[in-house]
Amino acid sequence: SGLPAWVVARSGIAFAPPSAPPGWIWALAAGSVLGGGIALLNKKLIARALFVIALLAAAGQIVWLFAARDQLAGQGPLAGIVLAAAVLLVWFADYSRRHGWIS
Repeated sequence: SGLPAWVVARSGIAFAPPSAPPGWIWALAAGSVLGGGIALLNKKLIARALFVIALLAAAGQIVWLFAARDQLAGQGPLAGIVLAAAVLLVWFADYSRRHGWIS
């Protein structure tokens, strides 16, 4: 069932949380990054908002994987790289806005 044996034995629970986050969270992150990149290339201000949504979705996926079954074991560096890239995209969109490159 995915739950520790003592939990199942004491409570009779035969349900385990899903091991992977819902697909819509991944789709939200990927779609937001794609839309933000296109908006940034077209010099649109909405790029920052889309990158923030992607950052939140990526963080949500990582929290889900950690909370559901501690599946981040061995993937810590990859999770850190993904979050760092998302933060960098948000920072660059904000930097571009402050310098008048996007409006």
